[in-house]
Amino acid sequence: MKKYIPAIRRSVSLIEKTDKGNFTRQISSRVFEMLHTFLDIIFVKMIVNSVAGGNGLRSVLWLTATLCAGGFLISFIRRLINRREQCHEIRLKEGLRQILAQKAASLDFEYLDNTDIQNKYRIAQENLSGNNGLINIRGNICLAVTCIFSIIVSIGMILPSVFVHTEGEGFMGFICTPWGFLTTAVLVAVLQIIRNLFFEERDNRCYEKARLNEKMIKNERIYTAFKNMAFGTYQHGKEIRLYAEQELIHDEMARVSEENADIWDGARKACIPYIAGSFIFMELLTSAVIYGYALIRAVYGQMSAGDVIAFAMLFKQISDGFVNLGASVSMIRVSIPNCEEIFSFLDIQNK
Repeated sequence: MKKYIPAIRRSVSLIEKTDKGNFTRQISSRVFEMLHTFLDIIFVKMIVNSVAGGNGLRSVLWLTATLCAGGFLISFIRRLINRREQCHEIRLKEGLRQILAQKAASLDFEYLDNTDIQNKYRIAQENLSGNNGLINIRGNICLAVTCIFSIIVSIGMILPSVFVHTEGEGFMGFICTPWGFLTTAVLVAVLQIIRNLFFEERDNRCYEKARLNEKMIKNERIYTAFKNMAFGTYQHGKEIRLYAEQELIHDEMARVSEENADIWDGARKACIPYIAGSFIFMELLTSAVIYGYALIRAVYGQMSAGDVIAFAMLFKQISDGFVNLGASVSMIRVSIPNCEEIFSFLDIQNK
């Protein structure tokens, strides 16, 4: 990951240059959304404990009103941050396109007439807002920061309930100790590491292999060349071409498009086992460990009904945080080559 840091820094710098404060707004919005999630967890815990404790309706209503007011305040702040979200998104996309257009306009004519330079310009335009483009890397960086925040807050909310004295013996007693919690946390972490390094890694590798396929790259260049011939030169009347020759061009474009589609279909089929293992097998194991630990502690009276629900939800936040963090890091790594293609076009120097 260390070798990707210069490209990440340049991507962040380019986005901030185009729309100052973009990352701050994106991360702040996600953090307040996460705070709303934690408030919901607290709300569920306190309501369940209040009802189970036999508190009156009045206290339950007051508790509900207080937590709803907190939720409203968080939602208001988040909407205040995002009040001009669409304007900023349009400014960002148009600003990035303008940077590429200005670079193209500054090049000498011999560059603009070069097919490779034209391909670089087209690829740079596609990589601005594509699935793995520059704007995508911004979203994954913000997601990674939010995941780290979620993990830290979740651990901070769980720890007070861990250091509770217990009289249990044997395995059940061990589970109720801080060492039992640490063992459970390590087990969940190991499951998530297996999920990220084995299933998620191979899933991303299938798509990355397809994207870097030499045949696909060659087909894209052929398609671009014939597209310029078919729609640029011929249809604008710069050359007169027989109808049969025009049909051959269209047939060739259709052929390379079908070949690329077959390559992507093969990549998707190769990913199916890893997707199934990641989101079914590993997800079920992680949930079983989390809820099993919470139920054992509830049996020994260390947790109330609301505590069990809150603990499982917080532990799930930690688990999902590690999963999303790994996924965002993987997507950043996949997006880096696309961003470097943008920088490659911007770094072209006139003779």
